[in-house]
Amino acid sequence: MIRWTKRKGQTFTPDFFVSAIIFIFILNVSYLAWNSAQDIGSDFETDYMQKKVFYITDMIARTPGYPYGWNSTTVELIGLSDSSNMINYSKFLELQNVSYGGMTFLWGISDYDFNLTISGETTYETIGKSIDNNARYITPIERVVLIDYGNGTIDKGYLKYTLWKI
Repeated sequence: MIRWTKRKGQTFTPDFFVSAIIFIFILNVSYLAWNSAQDIGSDFETDYMQKKVFYITDMIARTPGYPYGWNSTTVELIGLSDSSNMINYSKFLELQNVSYGGMTFLWGISDYDFNLTISGETTYETIGKSIDNNARYITPIERVVLIDYGNGTIDKGYLKYTLWKI
């Protein structure tokens, strides 16, 4: 007579245990690699934005722009200074006539939004969009400048430039 015995599966065999450990190890390595890649990507974006902000504010605060005596239709390089860190207020007023898209094109920041504010004791002027505090990447800078109103009045002021990406 044949006896039929019920065989029970062996769940925790040594080969299953080894393969489970290898699988968990591969998952952990993949997770760490993914997080590292994400961090590096955001670091590249932040570094790029910081370089752009420094470049733009240097051009604004230290150069007269190009061509010399530019206006809203002829500007090729935006600069508001007649001497280092002294903003010519009439050039800033002329800059307000340049379109937002034109400024982002000239500065090479068409993927970003910006806000440029010049404030002094008697002046508070802003160009660009309202700052989005919920942006994924945001890079502000503030520089101390002198504002020359052209009538012999010079005022201490601040050039604030914020660049962000949603």
